[in-house]
Formats: sequence, C-alpha cells, structure tokens
Amino acid sequence: MKSELALTNTQTQHIVILLQPRFIMKELLEAIEWFKCANEVVNHTLFEWHLCSEEGSVLLADNGMVLSALRHPNNIAKSESVLVFSGSLSDQSTQILNRQWLGEQVLKRTKIYQFQPASNDSADEFKHDHLAELMAEIVMPLLNVNQNKSLLANLKQSNGLSLRVTDSRVHKALSLMRDNIEVPLDSKTIANQSFLSLRQLERLFKQYFDESPNRHYTKLRLKKAKHLLLRTNLKVGDVSQACGFSTVPYFCKAYRDCFGLTPLQSKEQLQKSIQVF
Repeated sequence: MKSELALTNTQTQHIVILLQPRFIMKELLEAIEWFKCANEVVNHTLFEWHLCSEEGSVLLADNGMVLSALRHPNNIAKSESVLVFSGSLSDQSTQILNRQWLGEQVLKRTKIYQFQPASNDSADEFKHDHLAELMAEIVMPLLNVNQNKSLLANLKQSNGLSLRVTDSRVHKALSLMRDNIEVPLDSKTIANQSFLSLRQLERLFKQYFDESPNRHYTKLRLKKAKHLLLRTNLKVGDVSQACGFSTVPYFCKAYRDCFGLTPLQSKEQLQKSIQVF
C-alpha cells in the first residue's frame, strides 16, 4: 500500500463559479475561503476560480448586494469543475442543467457541483444544501492527511466548521466511486488508490456510514440512476448500463429495494406530479 503522505497534487484546478440570481452571498464567500485555505496549506495555487454568470456582468445577491465584473463562462479558456450557486428563486433549481453552456459541460464530462439553498424539494439527489459537505467533496480528495488536518483546523477556527466525514482518505474513496459510475471499481482498487488497506476501508465506511464500501457504492450508483431517470429521456436499459449494472432485472430490483419504487414507477410518478402542477 502506498503512503498517503506522498500524495502531492501540483496541477492547478480551474473552477468556474457560476452564479444564479439571488445567490447566497454568505455561502459564496465561504466557498472561496475553502479554496484560499487549500492554496495556503499546499503553498501553491491548487485552485484558481472565476466568478461567472450567464445573466450578464452584474448580478444581485440574496442580501441586496450587487456583484459586478462577472464573466460569461464561455470566456473561460479552461475549467475542470463547475460550482453552481443556485439562488433563492424557486424556479431555478430543477431545470438548471438545461442551460446551454452547462449542457455543453455535461457532454465534456466536466464535474458539475450544485449548491441549492435548503428547501422541502428533495427530488434531485445531486443537489447539495450543506455547503461544507459539498466543498469537502471538491477539495479534500486532492490533499493528503496532514494537509487536510491543517485545512480543517484553519476552517474550523474561521467559521466553526462541522463535517460528517473528516478523514481525507474516505473523501478520496468517495471521489473514486463518484468518478467511476459506469464501470465500477472493485473495493481493493479503491482502497489502494485511497492509501488504505481493504480492512481499513471497510472499517472507516462502517464508522462513517454504518455500511460496507460496496453497499455505499451501490447507493451512489442508484442515486445517479434516479437522477438520469428523472432528468433525461434515457430508457431504463440505458440508465442501467450507464450506472454499471450488469443486467436490467438486477438494476430494477436494486432500485426498488433502495427507493421503494421501480424505475418505471419513478418516471410515472414524476409525470403525474408535472401534470398536476
């Protein structure tokens, strides 16, 4: 097993921060603090970010402040990830990926993260309403154990940070799982690339999630499947294949066990809710 302390990421990550009208200014500042702290910990520019908007160069935040000199994302030459800050307007959240530029990023397989202010709408499994967990998902897999300890100490001192998962190796394992949905990795490979033994990986997942790595991985793939079923026109068989399930019957059973509905029933339920609306 490789030493996790040997991990050094020197490649700059270019982040487009895409702001929507009435975005939460406080949350934007906290996200930028994560990137600044990470750069300080590694002592180089690990994260470079650009504030952008598809709405124009001037945008109103939730607190009435106006942010100006925003760039259109088309003018950013390179971006590995997009961090979307949805606003407090109720009609923004569910259709956000229909925007032209974001749609193009999906096709390019750019990583897209969406922060949505907490609401009663939990239909989208990939929306985050807890900023700290979202930022940990972006930042922590790129740092080693000691760097993450310094990062969390600095953030806790500045804003009282509280995280569900504080072990950077677990975040690395989760990142590998999220990045390998269509062709799942085996647990031994995930453990090795996360600088853990298989036994350590199993123990840590039991500690943080009260389940095995395989079970957690399957849930992530099922959440992705639900997202594709409800947000695209893909057929059940295509979704099953895109999420790494060997057969459609196995996928349908796993989906029903997880969500209490079959994939087709989920689609039908969504259609009924749209018709009622």
